[in-house]
Amino acid sequence: RVGFRSARASARNTIPMTSRSHSSSRLLNIKDKHDNHDRRDPVFAVAQGIYRMRFCLVLGWVVAAVVMIPFAYEMWLTAVPTMSKAPAGTESSAAMNDFEKHFHNLTTLSHEMISIRCKMPCDSAATTMSKGFVQQFVDMIKRYNYTHQGSVVQIEDYFASASHHQLGENPFISADKQSILLTWVWQVPQNMKAQAQVFCDEIKEEIAFKNAYQGADGLEITATGLVFLDHARTTSLLQDIAEHEVTHLWMPFLILAYALKSPRMLLLALIPMGIELPVAVGIVYFISLRAIVVLDAIMIMLMLCTSLSFDYALFTLTRYAEERAAGANVEDAILTVISQSGRVVVVSGCILVISWAAMLGIPPPFCGFCMATSTMISTCVVVQLTFVPCLLSILPFLGPPAAEKAP
Repeated sequence: RVGFRSARASARNTIPMTSRSHSSSRLLNIKDKHDNHDRRDPVFAVAQGIYRMRFCLVLGWVVAAVVMIPFAYEMWLTAVPTMSKAPAGTESSAAMNDFEKHFHNLTTLSHEMISIRCKMPCDSAATTMSKGFVQQFVDMIKRYNYTHQGSVVQIEDYFASASHHQLGENPFISADKQSILLTWVWQVPQNMKAQAQVFCDEIKEEIAFKNAYQGADGLEITATGLVFLDHARTTSLLQDIAEHEVTHLWMPFLILAYALKSPRMLLLALIPMGIELPVAVGIVYFISLRAIVVLDAIMIMLMLCTSLSFDYALFTLTRYAEERAAGANVEDAILTVISQSGRVVVVSGCILVISWAAMLGIPPPFCGFCMATSTMISTCVVVQLTFVPCLLSILPFLGPPAAEKAP
C-alpha cells in the first residue's frame, strides 16, 4: 500500500512538469511562427527600412522644419481673413471678374481713417493741436508713399478740405463738431499686405503715444479701415487660440502624462509639434498660391496639430513602454511600434483625411479648409511614424529602460 501511494504521488508530480514543458514548447513555436510572419510582412519591412534610416530621417525632418519656417510665417501674414470672392459660377463672381479685368488697379484699393475727437464737450475738435496731429499723420502717409511709389492714391482731411473754400459744410467734421477725420485711399495688393500692416502698426504706436499724454479734457485719436480691421482680426484670433490652448491644454496633457508615466516620454510627445506645425503650414503656403486659404483654416490646423500629436503619441509611446516592460530591446520595440501601432495611426489618419476630403468639391473657401486640414493630418501621421520612433531609437534614454526577462 505504501508503495502504491508513493507511485501515485510521483506520477502527480511528473505529469504537470511534462505538461508544462509541452506548453512552453508550443508557445515558443507560436512565437517563432509569429516572428517569421512579421518578417515576411511588407509593413515590417517598411519598419525595418525606417529604423535603418533613423539618423537621416531625424536630420531630414529638422532641416525641413527650419526651411519651412519662413513660408509658414508668410502664410500667417497672407492668409485671407474672410472670404473675399463670390463662389465661382455666380453673377457676383462674373461681375467681379469683369471688374478685375477692366479696372485692375481699383481692385486692391483700401480706405483707412483716423478720427480725432474731444474727450469732453468742446467748441470744436478742429484746434491747433489737432491740426498738428493731422499734419504728422499726413507726413507718415506721404513717407510710406515715397518708400512704396504709387501706393497712396488720395489723402483728405478736415484742414485740407477747409483750405479749398468749398461751398457747404466740411464733410470731415462731425455735425456736433466734436470729431474730425483724416482719410486716405491706398493700393494694398497681396504682395504688399505685410508692409501695409507694418505701417498700420506704426500708426497705432504713434496714436498710443499721443493718447498717453492727453488729459481728461484733451483729444482722443483712433484709427480704423480695412487693413486695420484685418490686422486686428488676425491678432485677436491668434490671441484667442493661444488663450484657448493655455486654458484647455492641461486636461489632455494630464491624461497623456498619466498614461505615459514618464516626464521624458511626455517631452517626446511634445517635440513633434515643433516639426509638424512649420512643415504643414509651409506646405499650405504653396497651396495658397493657387487656392484661397482663409485664416480660420490655419487656426484649425493648429488645433489639429495639438490634438493629433497627443492622440498618436498615446498609441505609439504606450506601446513602446509595454514592449520595453516585456524585456524587448530598443530595436525590437521600435519595430513593433512602427509595424503594429503604426497601422492604427495610418488608419486613423486616412479616415480623417477622407472625412475632410468631402469638402473638396465645395466652392472656396471651404475647399481650402479641406486642403489645409488634410495637409496637417498627413504631416502628423508621417512625423509620428518616421520622426518619433527614430528619435527614440537614437536617444533611448527618453524612454523607459528594458525590464529584465524572467528566467
